[in-house]
Amino acid sequence: MKNIKSKKAFTLIELIVTVTILAITAGFGVGIFASAMSNYSKASVTAKEQALATEIEDFIVNHARICTQLYLIDSTYGEDFSEEGYLAANAAQVELEDSDSYILTLAPDTNVARYRTNERQKTEDATGVPVYGDILDAPELAVSGVESIEFSLLKQKLIMEDTKDKAFNYLQYTINMQEGYSITGAVMLYSCKNISYQYENSFMEYPEDGTLTLGGEGTTGINGIAFVVK
Repeated sequence: MKNIKSKKAFTLIELIVTVTILAITAGFGVGIFASAMSNYSKASVTAKEQALATEIEDFIVNHARICTQLYLIDSTYGEDFSEEGYLAANAAQVELEDSDSYILTLAPDTNVARYRTNERQKTEDATGVPVYGDILDAPELAVSGVESIEFSLLKQKLIMEDTKDKAFNYLQYTINMQEGYSITGAVMLYSCKNISYQYENSFMEYPEDGTLTLGGEGTTGINGIAFVVK
């Protein structure tokens, strides 16, 4: 007798079920991959915006801590400029003689924050007093993708009745990026002397016109903030 060997094959139904399972599995894989790519893209954008916002924040914090005069630049400001005030109509007004200035501007509808350093040549006279010369050439740096930057001046008191002693001056800021990332913080103005506050019998005092928004909707002209060391 001959041994007859038979080879079993898949039936049509088994093939259909197998193909269906493979198709479903492949669909899950594509969905997971697409979701992972989307999350990676969002994380990449957020990381980039975080780095740019931190760069702007470093400029604000580093120069706010050392400035002796601070100016909010508002092109709609129509009064005469005074060094004792804190409002200016343009950046040229705050490039004071015998001083260094650090200026941040953000024109509406551009989404590009620009900042520059105006440091002057310095020598000393016979008595050792610094003598300021011309402004040194320095590149203007730019950060793109900025929606708006909000500033607010604030005096915080330990005792409500105090107007000068035991009080701390702050600059509050919020940096809003186009894709939704934002940074909010405050920096103490250790040496700033040209800001006058409205007296209030509370722990907080705010100056008149002590807020400014750079960029964003509803703003006009080129606004900015300047930190002056004199």
